[in-house]
Amino acid sequence: MPISASEPASPAGTEDSPAGTDRALDPTSLPAGETVPLLTGALCRAVPEFVTRFLTLVDGCGDDPGEPLVLMELADFVSEHLDAIRSERSLLVRALATVEAHLESISHDPIGCEFVAFAFFDSFTPEVRQRLVHEVGPRSRRLIEALDHPDAEWASDW
Repeated sequence: MPISASEPASPAGTEDSPAGTDRALDPTSLPAGETVPLLTGALCRAVPEFVTRFLTLVDGCGDDPGEPLVLMELADFVSEHLDAIRSERSLLVRALATVEAHLESISHDPIGCEFVAFAFFDSFTPEVRQRLVHEVGPRSRRLIEALDHPDAEWASDW
């Protein structure tokens, strides 16, 4: 279901309509009777990161790539982001596992463990530390909990 040219659109350059997208997405810029497909407008407003790729399609297809081509390009876009998530996830797991292994190797040294707590975990905001709690091992988790509860005593054996 297309958006009619009489419907209001977000001004170009706002968060909802990034600069340069008005030609393809702003129904008010269209001649009377022309429309923007609902999928296209909604997609580019909801996923502004996709707008550049959409505009490349528009330029390559004479302003009308059609929904099948837009959906195929969106699938490629999503696939690339899934690959990036997988890669980033691997990096996160490896980094946190290394910190956990280091804590294991210095578990007899409370000063060393405290150093890791303040040098590494305290560098994160409390909100990020709470997100990390589900990603780290037991020694790291105890350090995070100690940082987030200042009245807690530091354990002698981490």
